[in-house]
Amino acid sequence: MFIVWGTKHKTRDAGVVAERCDVCMAPQPFVVTDHYEAGHIYWISLTQGTYKISSMKCPSCGNELICNKDDYDQVLARDIAARLPIHELIERTNHRLGQSMRMRENLEAMASQQAQAPPRAPGSPPPLPGARPTTGGPDPRFALAVAKLRDFDDSDTSRELMARLSQWQTLDTDLREKLLTEVDEFVDSSMRINQTIGFIRTIANSYPDSAGCLSGFFVFLVPMALFFIPALQSWLWGPIVVIAAFVAGFVVMQKVSARRIRAWTINKLIPEADADQIDYTLFVGVLLGVNTSDQAIDQHVRNLATGVKNFLGVLIEQGRIEGEGADAPATPAKSDPKRPPTPPGKDGGRGPISER
Repeated sequence: MFIVWGTKHKTRDAGVVAERCDVCMAPQPFVVTDHYEAGHIYWISLTQGTYKISSMKCPSCGNELICNKDDYDQVLARDIAARLPIHELIERTNHRLGQSMRMRENLEAMASQQAQAPPRAPGSPPPLPGARPTTGGPDPRFALAVAKLRDFDDSDTSRELMARLSQWQTLDTDLREKLLTEVDEFVDSSMRINQTIGFIRTIANSYPDSAGCLSGFFVFLVPMALFFIPALQSWLWGPIVVIAAFVAGFVVMQKVSARRIRAWTINKLIPEADADQIDYTLFVGVLLGVNTSDQAIDQHVRNLATGVKNFLGVLIEQGRIEGEGADAPATPAKSDPKRPPTPPGKDGGRGPISER
């Protein structure tokens, strides 16, 4: 009699939280789902299961993310959340997002007031370096800086920059220039990181993380077949030959895997990265920062991060990254990035790979 047993995936509705959707570019009532792994016999669950992870899904576009419920003030039941306007849902479940949105709205109001201010009188001299501007007229750079930060409401750095922008009228010309430069650098760095993360998620699905099923079957089958050779059916030579065959098969499998990864790097990774103008240094830096033991991270991404040193040497060889070998630190071949790559989960955001 055969007993069918194992584990099965179970889900449970956890409720609703407010979050900014990166696809809709607006706050949405995300539906949160808890995921469990439960043992079963004949597909009948024996327990409620062990909690594994939580995910959240945008009801408008279907964008689904991994999430941590502890990041929110509370998770409201669906029936309660359905009766609340989005601004109240934000205040009750995600006050940090609400604070960022109010700060940005205040800055946009300041920019609008500046636009309505009378222009500087013709012929009036510009303010001297280090002096606080006192002449009338709007500064279009302020409104532009506010607009650039619009898409980064959930970032700690963005909130800090917006707080400093709110003091714009009290800043002298040097501090204004410095602040505008920091805004540009932050936005540029964030956009490059977001582009790189999106590329990683896409390219990871094609990464050859093994030598292939046929090679694995061959490595397993050949040593087993040696048991049936009469000359090797002895206590001395039989185990020795079988172990040697396994070792040789493993070496061959590693060689095959290395060739597949090299071909993938040259024929798949490099052409697509070049077409998308990906910063290879940032690409490698983000992968090196991935926690490959974190089950919340997509399995394909973890496989790619685990194998980064397998294709780093090929990138160096092909001139995409400067270095002396696979273990050499990654440096850009053409130009240094303005800032080092942000590791996953830093800066109060959702994290490059695990989403939040």
